[in-house]
This record gives sequence, C-alpha cells and structure tokens, in this order.
Amino acid sequence: MTLRCHSDDACIGSSSVADIHSTNKRLQQNVVATQLWCSSRRLQPNPSKTELTWFGTRCSLQKITASDHLLQINDDIVISDKPVVHDLVVLLDSELTMKRHISQVARNCFHHIRQLKQIRQLLRPEVTVKLVTSLI
Repeated sequence: MTLRCHSDDACIGSSSVADIHSTNKRLQQNVVATQLWCSSRRLQPNPSKTELTWFGTRCSLQKITASDHLLQINDDIVISDKPVVHDLVVLLDSELTMKRHISQVARNCFHHIRQLKQIRQLLRPEVTVKLVTSLI
C-alpha cells in the first residue's frame, strides 16, 4: 500500500503499511513545524478543523493498527483519522472512490434545479435553458 501524507498542503511522502510508524512521526513533526510557523506570524491554527486520513485499498487500510489512527501532536491535541476529508471543495474518501463527492455534487445540482423551477415562469425560455446548462 502506498500512503500519501500531507500537512497544510505540504507532501510528507509515500510509504507502505510497514513504514506507517515513521510516516506518522514525520507527519507529527510537520504539523508541529506548521504550528510553529503559524505562531511566529501571530496566527493560530484551528485543531478542530485539522483532518487526517490514510489512503489505500480496503485490504491495506485494515492492516493499520488502532494506535496509528490517532496523531498525537502534543499533550492536549490528538487528531483522529476520518473516512472522508475535505481538500478545498473536494471530498476524498480513504479508498479514493469519490462516491461521497459525486453524491454531494449531484445533490447540490438537483437542489439548484429545484430552485430554478420556482422562478421558471418569470424567465424567458432561452434564459432558463442557459441557466440549467451552465449549472450542469
């Protein structure tokens, strides 16, 4: 299994399940370095918005031990991994199937199409067509 690790959009690297402890340590160090960089610029990162996930196949993800599902930053900050994380506006699941992201995009499109239905009689047909096609 290959794992891609990012901390504040900085790639830590790839590793296998056998190297997960060293990867976890590098990730920990990178998060601490990011926190120090932020504090030196009078910024305060929000640990509650920090997300962690491991990417891989279902079989290889099952090999990860319970202790590796947690990232201990310091005594008071522990980050647990999530099955789905946000990267900008994309929802990434641990197996990179994109099912959750596709469902969210489809749900949003249908919501906006239903909203257009309410104002359709106020618009000319060509405007309605342009709005629907630009949405899709």
